[in-house]
Amino acid sequence: MAHTQEDIISASDDVEFIIRYEVSDNICDECQKLVGSLISGNKEIFEARWKYLRMCTGFRYRPSRLWAYTTHHSNRHDALYTSHTTGCSLCTLLFTTCGSVYGMTPTPQPYSIVGLDSPDHNLTFYLCFCEISVLENEDEGFTFRSLNARPFRFFLRNGDESDFRFFRRLKELRRLRLPGLNAMILAANILPESEEAIDRAREWYKDCKETHSSCRRIASPLPKRVLDLALKASTGAVTLYESKNEIVEYATLSYSWGTSLPLTTTSSNIEQYRKGLSIESLPQTLRDAVRIAQLLDFRYLWIDALCIIQDDAADWAVQAASMTDIYEGSALCISALSAKDCNSGFLKLPNILSKVGICRYPTESSESRDIFVGWKPYGYGNVVEKSHLCTRGWTFQERLVSPASLHYTDEGMFWECAEKFVSETGSGTTPYSPAGWKKAWHVARHGEATMLPEDLGAGNQLSLEKATLLRNWRDFVRDYSARELTNSTDKLPAVAGIARSFGKQASMTYMAGLWKEDFLSGLFWFRERDTDTLTPPQQYRAPSWSWASVDGRIDYFGYFVRHVKPSLDLQLLSYDVKEAQEGTFGQVLVSSFKAMGLLQAVVLDRSKPAREDDPHTTTVVEGILHGVPLMFVLDQPSEWPETLCSCFCLRLGVFNNDRRDSVALLLVVPTGGRRNDFRRIGVGETVVWGAKEDKGAIDYDIFVTGKRMELTMV
Repeated sequence: MAHTQEDIISASDDVEFIIRYEVSDNICDECQKLVGSLISGNKEIFEARWKYLRMCTGFRYRPSRLWAYTTHHSNRHDALYTSHTTGCSLCTLLFTTCGSVYGMTPTPQPYSIVGLDSPDHNLTFYLCFCEISVLENEDEGFTFRSLNARPFRFFLRNGDESDFRFFRRLKELRRLRLPGLNAMILAANILPESEEAIDRAREWYKDCKETHSSCRRIASPLPKRVLDLALKASTGAVTLYESKNEIVEYATLSYSWGTSLPLTTTSSNIEQYRKGLSIESLPQTLRDAVRIAQLLDFRYLWIDALCIIQDDAADWAVQAASMTDIYEGSALCISALSAKDCNSGFLKLPNILSKVGICRYPTESSESRDIFVGWKPYGYGNVVEKSHLCTRGWTFQERLVSPASLHYTDEGMFWECAEKFVSETGSGTTPYSPAGWKKAWHVARHGEATMLPEDLGAGNQLSLEKATLLRNWRDFVRDYSARELTNSTDKLPAVAGIARSFGKQASMTYMAGLWKEDFLSGLFWFRERDTDTLTPPQQYRAPSWSWASVDGRIDYFGYFVRHVKPSLDLQLLSYDVKEAQEGTFGQVLVSSFKAMGLLQAVVLDRSKPAREDDPHTTTVVEGILHGVPLMFVLDQPSEWPETLCSCFCLRLGVFNNDRRDSVALLLVVPTGGRRNDFRRIGVGETVVWGAKEDKGAIDYDIFVTGKRMELTMV
């Protein structure tokens, strides 16, 4: 080993321990100095290698924000490449990371390494694709995300790979208030099958089940089929069990199939699986799920690939429509976030790319652990929300309705329920409030209200309970719309169970993704600002007026569209929704509605955005009264390449409450088929804001020569 350094740890007033860090001589001299200066915790060693950023001057008592930089191979991409070719594993890791920005051909482009001077912090440094001067010129500070920087973290692993932890350096054992020397420098063991990790998961589950009032499990019968993990466990097999509606706890699995699943239940093998199925024959992700369920003392596990007859359309439709009940009725959902597909598995160590040293600390057996450097996610936002699994359509309801989810990630386990979100590593909090989503589901299922009367506006006929449920639906659709599906026709089936639960709870009528009771608000969805276009599928799956007719993230306003002037606003006359399996809230074969509405021919001008901060908005030059401020958003801008776009404006109603007052419009064009048949191409609204006492001042009749007529939307 090239460098050896020591930490003296105070366990009590008269007891000290020595931790020895040895930096590997298998990495280059520059990397040895980099690693040694970070892991030692020695102030003199650190400051001999690092210089504080100018913005940090005078803030020496802000260790969480005390950033410094170091020189590494002249901070040039081509110099880094040279060291990479000589065999330095850490330079290889850094050069490969630079490749995502600069490519794999060496260039004179700059890079910077920025670290944190804090002995009590999990060891981390950042690779920035810029010169240090760029950071020092940020007088108001900067964020590493805004710089597109890449974080790296130090890890500890023992020789037999039964123990894997993030490197944490602590100066005083007594500050931990934990017994045992191991707590001195070690964070939680995040190896999923370790006794420590399993005990932690059991404790989370016990605490949730016994003390969380919002997480009470529903006494539910077993699904139609489950895997019995105990019957033939001694022979290394599981059985496909046909339940008899027993009331017993079971677990579920949330995972991504990938491009194919090598093992599924079909009409030809179901009898064989009832007799027994070798665990070794399962794809790795499914095999891992069986292992965790067994370690957590679950006898029954539900996995869609094995518990649904995949070549039986009738069974698939019934079971797919029951998935909400299945996941909601489970005791726990095992969430395989780190598995890209069914073959990847999730009970494996993260991808450690560079061994940089050894840590030796005093125990009776003189234990040591290898020190590695690897990529570090940006806390919760990337670990969970940006995981591959959270981009998949079917997993949306699986996570939402499960009373609790045990997420397996490369950052360790995360526990998520309606009352708690916690990581075993303390690696970040969520900006997305997942517990709030589970609470929203809890509210919807129990008919509670979180809406206020002023949120609804004058003349609203909805109850607060029903309005709460409808707003939650729109929030759910907003997230779900951006997710991907292997089978495009699953767009509605993948949320059918949620829809059916909402409809049953509030006695509402479902219309291909919208609700009759709030039809006007449901029609006013639009392309989210950061989404360039919404893409229609090759195969029909929903009418143009439904969000389910396109792929891409959509958005809603947080307000309700209301009938303020019945003589002008859209009036629904009839509707027709034909499902592939009637009553399942799933796949739609054909759908339309007839309405009486006010229609106006307009010409849009796409030469200049209506809003400077949103280049995809457009204005109108013909058909609207002079002086009325309007903004339109096209669903598919590429469908209209010309500067001027001729179409029709269909008035929906008015966003009317104490905070917003504007007319909601739908952009439509003739289908080219039957007379007065139209399809949707976008939305628009007038933008009028004012004090509460000014409401009603706007002239709601904004069309030049609008014609009220009966039309059909398809």
